[in-house]
Amino acid sequence: MNFLQTIPVWALLFFFFIAPSTHGQTQPPTPELSRLLEVCHIVADHHAEPPTMQQLVLLAAKSIHHSQETVSAKDLSQQISRLRTDQEFLSLLQSTIKNSDAFDATVAIENFLERIPGTGRLIDLEAAKHDVQAKPNGLVGVGIALSIEQNQPLISECFYGGPASIAGVKSNDTILEIDGKPTAGQSLNEIVSQLRGAADSKVALLLQHPTAGTRTVVVTRNVTFIPTVTGAFQNDDGKWNYRLKDHPELALLRIDRFGNGTAEELEKLSLLLDRTRPAGIILDLRAGGGALHDVVNVADKFLDAGRIGSTTIAEAETIHRSNDGCLFEDIPIVVLTSTTSSSSSAFLAAALQDRDRAVVVGEPTNGASYLRSQFDLNNGDKVIIPSGYIRRINGTKLFTLENPILITHNARRRMRDENFNRKSANMVFPNFVVFADRNTPELLAAVSKQPESKTHNDPILTNAVSVLRRMTGSTD
Repeated sequence: MNFLQTIPVWALLFFFFIAPSTHGQTQPPTPELSRLLEVCHIVADHHAEPPTMQQLVLLAAKSIHHSQETVSAKDLSQQISRLRTDQEFLSLLQSTIKNSDAFDATVAIENFLERIPGTGRLIDLEAAKHDVQAKPNGLVGVGIALSIEQNQPLISECFYGGPASIAGVKSNDTILEIDGKPTAGQSLNEIVSQLRGAADSKVALLLQHPTAGTRTVVVTRNVTFIPTVTGAFQNDDGKWNYRLKDHPELALLRIDRFGNGTAEELEKLSLLLDRTRPAGIILDLRAGGGALHDVVNVADKFLDAGRIGSTTIAEAETIHRSNDGCLFEDIPIVVLTSTTSSSSSAFLAAALQDRDRAVVVGEPTNGASYLRSQFDLNNGDKVIIPSGYIRRINGTKLFTLENPILITHNARRRMRDENFNRKSANMVFPNFVVFADRNTPELLAAVSKQPESKTHNDPILTNAVSVLRRMTGSTD
């Protein structure tokens, strides 16, 4: 979308009477400010619940104030209600910038997207280029996951078989220097930028492990396979083990995110697990964001022919179906959910629950049932916003449970109870509710007479094990 970069004299004269007071002379709108207005138009045109342009420009103005840590004008809403054209919107947004040198359009856009219904996300041009260069489930890089701890980058995970793993990098290593440059005080984005590079290029890391001294490791960048499905724990060599330590007859599959290779990963894991067939499978869906088509492909692997669910965009409905044949056939499955489960995970959990393929254990899902779509900006950036709805098999949307209470019996009976509001009847409600901040001896007593099993200090997983062992008839 092209936005005018200059404002005619008559518009400026009109604006003089309605614009909020500013310190100093208002400068002409910049291309960066036009980018913020461009995002407003995308939200107005494509959001599942589109606000008016006046409402969006008001949000944008408040986002500018927030990014500059200034207080928005009290009469801003009334002033914006009088505006109609892009030139007027741009002039008002420009007038809200108190310090043009300190204005960061990216920060303002990110703040704006956090304020829209269902929230959105900005992907800058460099990150977008990086995504385009990515292989299925793989990236050209060093093959590590990072976090900032005590002002320095900590390697939270070193991916098995990746360049860093091959070079001798370990999880829990702290990166002190990158190519001789100290990392202390740098942001995560700055660290990642230095670690990225072309395939076969090298980067030198000065590392320190909690149980050893410092060492320098040279890593050759290459494509790193980043699994989207992980297991119960990693072996000493970094390879994932999918059997629970305390209950090796049970397998644990964690979907960290849904990618275009997740369904293929599950096929390979099915062959691996079939060698020593597990008595039951725990499918952890407490994270797992991702694109809808990838979620549908995963659902197809768990379900025989039939309906998975549907999506609606601007009144147009698309029904998603699974094909004949499924993985892990005849193996009981328990699905884990929590308030951290994404809408993608909720969609899969709902399908498995509605088709009686799995029992759901955990917390009620807490995400809105939005379908998200990606849109391009003129400068190459991308925005992801809620553009429609995902619906379960019966056509209802997934909602948030407002006042959850602990239950130990079948969710379908309880959902008819008058103690639950109307919204709760349409959400992914576990067959057994377990809150992550406490154990539930009532549930354990209801589903198993076996002693409570502590599984990695994870109450939801602990109770899921008890449910699955009862389903499979396992005994100590």
